[in-house]
Amino acid sequence: MKPLTLHVPVLLQEAVDYWAGNPQGYYVDLTTGAGGHSWSLLSLLPQARCLCVDWNERSLALAQERLKFFHDRTRFVRANFRNLDHVLTRAAWPSVDGILCDLGPSTFQVLDSGLGLSYQNDEPLDMRLDSQNKGITAAELLAALSEGDLEQLLMANGEISRSWSRRIAHTLCNAGGSIKTSGALVKFLRRASGNRKIWAQVFQALRIVVNDELGAIRQMLGFVPAVLKPGGRVVVISFHSLEDRIVKDVFHSWVESGQARFLSRSTVQACERELEQNPKARSARLRAIEKIDEPRNGE
Repeated sequence: MKPLTLHVPVLLQEAVDYWAGNPQGYYVDLTTGAGGHSWSLLSLLPQARCLCVDWNERSLALAQERLKFFHDRTRFVRANFRNLDHVLTRAAWPSVDGILCDLGPSTFQVLDSGLGLSYQNDEPLDMRLDSQNKGITAAELLAALSEGDLEQLLMANGEISRSWSRRIAHTLCNAGGSIKTSGALVKFLRRASGNRKIWAQVFQALRIVVNDELGAIRQMLGFVPAVLKPGGRVVVISFHSLEDRIVKDVFHSWVESGQARFLSRSTVQACERELEQNPKARSARLRAIEKIDEPRNGE
């Protein structure tokens, strides 16, 4: 097994500043990864508790080791963040003071997973991030799609232009279902385009569909109003416009209905100093809201 490539959390200080409200609160890190955000929160709030959630077993093991100093204030649950309600039921936490969800796949999930998530490696083209996911693999998805359906998938989930999506779909469908590995996918992508940014967008599109990532975000956000305490906060970090648009629309609907207020009116992005140290933070967008206190009787 390859050693894990440590993930550097983006917008770390900004995320924790917005996430941390009640000094004695109960917090949920829905995408714990290596535990960077949770470590910062627990260090900042010595009486807070944190439920650390991730669907990757290796991530949770690494986070548990990293956070062992806070063992009396942490709990670890292996689950998909879309199942927020079940996670809190299992933990016997009916409501919480803060929820953080960093939607970016961690570095070691992408580069060290063996799932064909990156065009930089030659691995089986699986892409199912959750080992308990019995759904279709990326290779099976490619083999099953018609040229027209693949074109639409690339446009909708990879944010690739229609002309390039059509060209790529034609090339991949002519492979006749022979694409079984990420290396084979790259070989055919190279015939359509030498632009590695487009390759990354194709990989993104397949990963999103295989894991129903956009559906998971909508499902998770749907549970938030019922489990967030008045004054509680929600922080979401997204990495492409498909994710960010969902979060933006839901947050605006909560604010317009009087359920919440913005902690930051506009999206929060990485400063130049962070970008110099971690160029991957360039695409990160942070949004944060706070649930409005329920009105008292007679008001």
